[in-house]
Amino acid sequence: MNTPPKSGYEKTGGMAYFSRMLDKIRLHAKGELRPDFHANLGRGADIRVLSDSKFLTSSLAT
Repeated sequence: MNTPPKSGYEKTGGMAYFSRMLDKIRLHAKGELRPDFHANLGRGADIRVLSDSKFLTSSLAT
């Protein structure tokens, strides 16, 4: 089954996009992530969310 990930607007713990990134990881681990998402997994917005410590610190505090 090839499933698209959640919307980037859905929030987890007050953080937008984080739920999408987690969903992509989960779908990929189960072999259900659509193939067109494979090449960019862990790149683009995914890496920006993880590398922005101000974003993570402020989001986790709320």
